[in-house]
Amino acid sequence: MPDKHEPHIHEGIKVNFSDKVFRSFLFKMIAIVFASEFSIMILLSFLPPFGEVATNFFDAGLLCVMITPAIYFLLIRPLVNTINSQISIIKREQSELNTSYKLAS
Repeated sequence: MPDKHEPHIHEGIKVNFSDKVFRSFLFKMIAIVFASEFSIMILLSFLPPFGEVATNFFDAGLLCVMITPAIYFLLIRPLVNTINSQISIIKREQSELNTSYKLAS
C-alpha cells in the first residue's frame, strides 16, 4: 500500500473514447449486423418457404450465430487488449512514480 504522501495514480481513472474510436466501433458494429443479415436474407431467398414464424426464428437464430464471433473477434477482443495494454502502461508509470518518490525522499 502506498505511503499516505506518496504520489499515486487514481484507481478510478475514467476511460475516454475519442470520437474516432467511437465512430470506428459503431461502424464495425453496424457493418457486422448489416453484412450478416444481408447474407441471411440471400440464403433465405434460395430456400423453399417454410412458414413465417419458422423463417423468423431461423433468421434470428442464424443472425445470433453469425454476429457473435464477429463481434467478439472484431470488437470485444481488440477492446480488451487495448484496455489491458493501457492498464500495463498505468502500472508501469505508477511504479516509476513510486521509484522517483523513493529516490527523492
